[in-house]
Amino acid sequence: MTFIGKLFVMINLALSLLMAATAFGLFVGGIDWSDKAGKDGQPGGRLVALQADIKGVLERLPVAEKTWKADRTDLFVYEDKRRAERLWTDAEMAKLVGGKEQISAVETATPGTRPTMAPAEVFGKPLMTSEVYDERLLAHQKENNTTRVELEKKVAEDEV
Repeated sequence: MTFIGKLFVMINLALSLLMAATAFGLFVGGIDWSDKAGKDGQPGGRLVALQADIKGVLERLPVAEKTWKADRTDLFVYEDKRRAERLWTDAEMAKLVGGKEQISAVETATPGTRPTMAPAEVFGKPLMTSEVYDERLLAHQKENNTTRVELEKKVAEDEV
């Protein structure tokens, strides 16, 4: 690069820094960051508005804290009830899978209380657990398999 090119780069840098400093000065100088109240139609300092906002929030804080504490105690009571109900619900759900007893269905449900259960029926027959139906399925499959083997033997005899 020539000397004149380097000179132009330095001049450009100096002017850029000068313009940046001027812009920053205008920006900072245009905002009153003090806590002085406004006079004769002039707005107050920026800190006055922020302090007023903080004061308003601090005035409302005791009310919010009081309701928060009351709701927090209620929450703990509801959570304890939920844990107990969750154990009961898990036990009822486990009955659907294991065992060989009849399944119970919800007869009536009232919000806030445990539902009343009644024996479940489908087409007039008691609804059983999936384990019972799995055993029945295996028995039917075994019966179908023996029937199929017998039929294959008879077909083989007829072919001869």
